[in-house]
Amino acid sequence: MTSAEIQKILQENEILRERMRGLQSLGLLLNESQAEALRLRQRVEDLGRESPPNASFQRCLSPNSSSSSSWTGVGTNVYLGSPENQHEVAALQPPDVQLRDVSAQMQRLEDSIIHCATELAESADAAARGTSAAGQPEPPGESPNVAQRAQTDLSEHFARLAHKFHQLSGVVKQNSQKTSCMQVLCERLATENQELKKKLEGEGKQQHQTTEARRLDKKKNCKLCENLIDIVHTTHANQINVKKKKTRKLSFRVKIPAKMIEKADKALGGDPAAVEVLSQKVRTLERQRKELLEVNKQWDEQFRTMKQQYEAKVVELRGRLSAAQKQMATAGEGQERRQREYDRTLVVAKNRLDREELERERLRKELAEEKKKTKTAQEQHEATTRHKDLLEREVWRLNQSLAELLAVSPGCAMVQESAAWHQAQACEPPCRQEDLRTQIAVMRQQLKIYEEDFQKERCDRERMNAEKEELRLQMEQKVTETGLLRAQLTTYEEDYKKGRGEAAVLGSRGRAVRG
Repeated sequence: MTSAEIQKILQENEILRERMRGLQSLGLLLNESQAEALRLRQRVEDLGRESPPNASFQRCLSPNSSSSSSWTGVGTNVYLGSPENQHEVAALQPPDVQLRDVSAQMQRLEDSIIHCATELAESADAAARGTSAAGQPEPPGESPNVAQRAQTDLSEHFARLAHKFHQLSGVVKQNSQKTSCMQVLCERLATENQELKKKLEGEGKQQHQTTEARRLDKKKNCKLCENLIDIVHTTHANQINVKKKKTRKLSFRVKIPAKMIEKADKALGGDPAAVEVLSQKVRTLERQRKELLEVNKQWDEQFRTMKQQYEAKVVELRGRLSAAQKQMATAGEGQERRQREYDRTLVVAKNRLDREELERERLRKELAEEKKKTKTAQEQHEATTRHKDLLEREVWRLNQSLAELLAVSPGCAMVQESAAWHQAQACEPPCRQEDLRTQIAVMRQQLKIYEEDFQKERCDRERMNAEKEELRLQMEQKVTETGLLRAQLTTYEEDYKKGRGEAAVLGSRGRAVRG
């Protein structure tokens, strides 16, 4: 397995993870749509309980009616059971089936709401016509069209709910289409991933078999070289021994005729016939000696040729052995290099996970601090609001007092003031008048102070609202970043576990190859 194939597999895994994140987001949208549908249905039921009872509305909400039977069907609606049953039914069905069921149920719920609103409008019209025909006097203090307006408002509210359900059903249909497409893509990618894994396993097995075959060939070549070397040494020793023996026999045969000739000369005393016979024998022995020398020379040439052939074969086998050893060493070095690279990749991934963990802890601390700041700002805002309410009540009281003072006509006010002044001049001492003037001036100053405080509190309240909105946006951003970091951490942990498993498999294969 080369590094390019490993990089390709890692890239394909990254693409698969991105598509799985898309599927998870679609699942979250599906859950939100289900929760919104459940909330809207509960709101419809609450409105039905709060509205005045009539036959048409009770018939629309009764379990035995045809419009409501689609809500309470066994095993077909996930909105009307308990939350535990809803989760169990949703868990037992695949995503595309769940989306189709949700869209169908929302369509039925929309039709039921429209039907209910229509019947409510008809019942309101019938009630209005019946009231006008009967000519009964209405109770005092009530308008003649209160019931009709209530029914109209309820029907309009049902129409808005139906419109919302229609929009939600469109969103659910789009989500179902996206989910089906993503599911097909995921199945295709899973199939391709399985094929790549099978191909990778087959290549690993083939490489292992090739390594085993090379190791067996190496052993066979070593044994063959040892056998050839033993054969060459044995053959060379045997040839040397045979050559020595034949040389001794030849020299012995050559020397015998000379002694016999001398003995024959001494014994025969120069007989020509005997000398001729002995000469023929000498010539015969000479010819035999030459033949033996030729044979010995041919045998020596054959021996040298065979020796050169065997030496060349030994050199060739030694070269093949060294090449096989170099190839094995290169393969071992490549395996060790890949193992080191993989270990380095694992270390980098671990360091990255550690950094992500530290970053997540830092974000958690910042989020806690932001929450504390938000809580402090809310408390300050509440205190400011209470103080503002007190100031507003005080200003309102002062305004009421001024209005009461100004409500008196100018002439009467002057007469009363003169009379009160004369009476005060007659009955009270002059110091009392000065006290009253002082109190009026003090009240005017207090009124100005209250007005300034009110303006200041208004500015503070606006500033606190702006800071609160900014803190809320920052908190939402931090929550979003925390969710993304948590998803990345989960992905990194899965990659780390998968990498450790692959590293263990590669390590076991490397040990098997080296063994």
